[in-house]
Amino acid sequence: MTELGHTKNAERKLQLSLLALRLTIAWFLMQWVLDKFLNPDHTARIFAFFYKVPIDISLSPVIGSIQLIVVTAFLLGFMKPISYGAVALMHTVTTLSTWKSILMPFAEGSNQLFSTGVPVLAACWALFALREHDVLLSFDAWRDARKNRYRT
Repeated sequence: MTELGHTKNAERKLQLSLLALRLTIAWFLMQWVLDKFLNPDHTARIFAFFYKVPIDISLSPVIGSIQLIVVTAFLLGFMKPISYGAVALMHTVTTLSTWKSILMPFAEGSNQLFSTGVPVLAACWALFALREHDVLLSFDAWRDARKNRYRT
């Protein structure tokens, strides 16, 4: 294989990997978005316990709607600097709010499942850092290609 062929092959593998990250992160976060609509009381309890911010359950669908817009934009590869950054920031806040369970997963009252948020957080930031290579099924990449096609 030539050096050019190897480079194109590596770029294609990177693009497929980034698409897989984007799809699975969106799936992971969409569960929490839907929870805000389906179980608003649960959201209020999470905000009070983990974020130390009491909210009325009527705010849960509002928060869910905002997150739905952000996660959908992220899923579609739309406004990548903003949507990827917002997803990474949202998950950073969520992960940091569970720091006790992450640092002491076997302590009384801890939940080992919170540790799963750490590799997801790394994936969010990796995708943000590599967003210009995330072009498969991406609205931004489609728009840019279309713009460049008509520029000549």
